[in-house]
Amino acid sequence: MPSRSSWSTARWNAVLTTGLVAGAVPGDTFRYSSVGLMVAGKIVERVTGQRLDQALNSNLAGPLGLRDTGFNPDTWLSGTARASRLVATDARSSRGLLRGTVHDDVANHLGGVAGHAGVFATATDLAVIGQLLLDGGTHQGQRILAAATARRMLANHNAGKPAVDPERPHRTAAHGLGVVLDQSWFMGRLSSARTFGHTGFAGPSLLVDPRRRLVLALLTNRAHPNWSWSNPDPVRAAVGDLLAKEVN
Repeated sequence: MPSRSSWSTARWNAVLTTGLVAGAVPGDTFRYSSVGLMVAGKIVERVTGQRLDQALNSNLAGPLGLRDTGFNPDTWLSGTARASRLVATDARSSRGLLRGTVHDDVANHLGGVAGHAGVFATATDLAVIGQLLLDGGTHQGQRILAAATARRMLANHNAGKPAVDPERPHRTAAHGLGVVLDQSWFMGRLSSARTFGHTGFAGPSLLVDPRRRLVLALLTNRAHPNWSWSNPDPVRAAVGDLLAKEVN
């Protein structure tokens, strides 16, 4: 039987050698790719010399004081906290009830630490990250991200490109570095050229509206207690519509 190390290496090699979608040409069309974010996570590891979970803690969660953000929370939360604070992520998984374990099967096969999935957090911590970007990379007077980095993150790098997303026909290619821009399908009427954010498959989302100085961290779950509702986007957009009406 192969060692766990060789088992993991084989899976990562499969990820890193995965080809583009058939017919896709780099630089011509935008299509979301979990594989792309997995590769980005590996680039972070190469640049920092740390595992991705360690890099997250030392470069972001630690400096921001985020005590509830990280991969594999079962490894760093106390037993009491695991029992009282971890919300189940899926009750109908082939792995049984998931609590403190990443929902995404690929991330789970990669040890729970991957660039596309696996980070656990609270709404409070997520809002701090949104505020960090809203404030140009500073937090409580301390610079966490270089100003130039924050600007590049929030600039549209896909202007003029078409987007491919069969599940979301209204999605555009407007995309920064790690965030999407001006996406009405989940931002609702808060959507604008400057509004940015991110979503997760299971239902969480972060939305930041610079004009209103508004940060919205919305944690929903499409997979628990069952899959009877499978599309969180109408709820996300409805909350955006409500805030657009109430917050000037």
